[in-house]
This record gives sequence, structure tokens and C-alpha cells, in this order.
Amino acid sequence: MNHQPGRSSLWRDAARRFMKNKLSAVAAAAILLMMLLAVFAPWVTPYHYSEANFDDAWQFPSWKHPMGTDSIGRDYFSRIAYGTRISLIVGFAAQLISLLIGVPLGAIAGYKGGRADYLVMRLVDVMSVFPTLLFAILIMAWLGSGLINVLIAIGVTGWVGVCRLVRAQFLSLRESDFVRAAHSMGADSVHIVVRHLLPNALSPIIVGLAMGIPGAIFAEAGLSFLGLGINPPTPSWGQMVSTHLPNVIYYWHLALFPVFMIALIMLGFSLVGDGLRDALDPRMNE
Repeated sequence: MNHQPGRSSLWRDAARRFMKNKLSAVAAAAILLMMLLAVFAPWVTPYHYSEANFDDAWQFPSWKHPMGTDSIGRDYFSRIAYGTRISLIVGFAAQLISLLIGVPLGAIAGYKGGRADYLVMRLVDVMSVFPTLLFAILIMAWLGSGLINVLIAIGVTGWVGVCRLVRAQFLSLRESDFVRAAHSMGADSVHIVVRHLLPNALSPIIVGLAMGIPGAIFAEAGLSFLGLGINPPTPSWGQMVSTHLPNVIYYWHLALFPVFMIALIMLGFSLVGDGLRDALDPRMNE
């Protein structure tokens, strides 16, 4: 059976191992700073992201505008900061939608097996046929652009990996001694799944979540780059690159800063995911 003190000790040990991974710890600190920038954007940015000043258009980085301005004089640092908020919202919310779809389906397939497993895996096979970004583009073309629709498009196309992961974990755990003991004590299926199987499968789910966030952020940037994502004037990094693509030869800052932020946030979450995977690996427990 599961014991809370032992589980608390496991998470403390995992946190300690994660902090020993200097690269992952630095990446986590960078992500935390980006989260703070997103939350406090109205207070740390000198201008509103939609405030235009045509007299200041096409300016390069300066003390007044640390990241320069765009074609209509909007402060680029302000737009980058609010774009950080959009990227983080999409990354976390889309993964939450994927979890809400993938975890129950994977749990049913892995625990029940038989016909339920067959039906779920055939659905997974069908979803796997379509390239994820292309499927998201088709959904956005049907629903139209906007933040909510972006979340739906990325979330409903990103659950396949979560489903496979949860199914594999449940298949390996359902014959464990603690599950047999719960069965012998008369526990029903819901109790076994929620109280025993899911907590023991939580570590790889957390790692999968961290690894999936950069993919969701990149998908949103791609959709916005194509004009199918976030509606202007709300800033999105992909949209910012797309809008000023013809001018980047002369005004390098218009592409450099959003591309740098996309690369930084994707690298940060990837390194955090690697650190979590190593920290939560049961083989590292001594």
C-alpha cells in the first residue's frame, strides 16, 4: 500500500537531486523569471503593448526602448513581455487539456485492457496518422483564430503521447502486489486507479508534462506565424516574427528578440524536463 511519509520523503529526495543538476536548476530559475515577467508585465513594462507612437517607429534598441520599436512605434520590450504571458498560458493550458483527455483514456486502456484497450489504441493510431501541426492548422481553419481556439487545437492534438504514457504505466502496475492487495480488500476500480495506480504513475506524467510544454509553445508560435493563432494587437512571438519578416534585413531586432525568447523558453523547459526525469527516476533512489 502507499504510505504518505514515504511518498513525502520520495519527493524531497527528488527535489534535492533536481537541485544538484545545475543546468536544470538554472533553467528552472530562468523559467521562473519569465513567469514573473508575464505576471507583472503591466508593472514592469514602460508602455502598453498596443500603444503606438508613429514618431518612434522603426527605432533600434535604446535606453528609451530597450528592444526598439516596431513599424508603428510600439515598444518592443512591452510586446515581448506580454507575448511571454501568451506563450506560458498556451504551454500550460494546452498541456492541461491534453492531460484531461489523455490520462483517463490511458488509464482505461491500461487498467481494463481487452476491448477497451483495443478501442483506445485504435483511436490513438488514427490520431497518430495526422501530423500534429497540420491537424492543429485544420482545426484553426475551422474554428478561426483566437486564444481559446489555439488552446483547443493544441490540446486535442497533443493528448496521444500522454495516453500512451499512462497506458504503459498502468499496464506495468496493474499486476503489482499492492493492486492485488487492494483487490482482495474489496476496493473498486475507481479507488484502485485514483488511490494506487495514478499516484505511482505520477512521476513520468510530470516529466511528460514538462517535456510537452515547449512543443505546445512552439505550435502556438507556428500557428501565429501563419496568421491562424493569436489575434492582433495581442502580441505573440510567432506573430511578431511573421509581421516583420520582410523588414528583418534592415531592422534585425524585430526578429531577433522574439526568436530568442522562443528558443530560450523551449530550451528552459526541455532542460527542466531532463532534470525532472533524472530526479524522479526510481533507479536513482538509494
